Amino acid sequence: NIGVFISRLASCKKRTGHLDEAIQLMQQSISILNQNLPASRSGLCSSLINLGDCYQEKGMFQEAITTLKECLVAQRSFLPPYHPHIGHTLWNLGIACKERGDVVAATEILKECLVAQRSFLPPYHPHIGHTLWNLGIACKERGDVVAATEILKECLVA
Repeated sequence: NIGVFISRLASCKKRTGHLDEAIQLMQQSISILNQNLPASRSGLCSSLINLGDCYQEKGMFQEAITTLKECLVAQRSFLPPYHPHIGHTLWNLGIACKERGDVVAATEILKECLVAQRSFLPPYHPHIGHTLWNLGIACKERGDVVAATEILKECLVA
């Protein structure tokens, strides 16, 4: 599929620091993949995640959030509720919200991510610890020091 090929090319551009070119190619890939639904929905979600990641690296947090939300809607249309890909997208979305300064949204999304991760990862997996860390920091930034302390304590044993 040409859309997947363009997406892979965009990923190469992203890895070499050519974010503007990567964004342009990802947008082209998404346009092509959208024409081939439902057969291309997995590739479409990969392109959306990569596009959101490019936006985030450029500091374009609102665009990243919009793109990741679109990906989440698409994933939830064909994946089970706590599929690892949904957990991954929730994590990216939570971090984008946190970096944009929307710690309330980040907290809620990271909590949902944690529920998803705990359904498919072993209890002491590093991804769970990473999510707990970011959730604790978001709670601290929100002013909820008690929740932040409890979550960060839990992070120490994760």
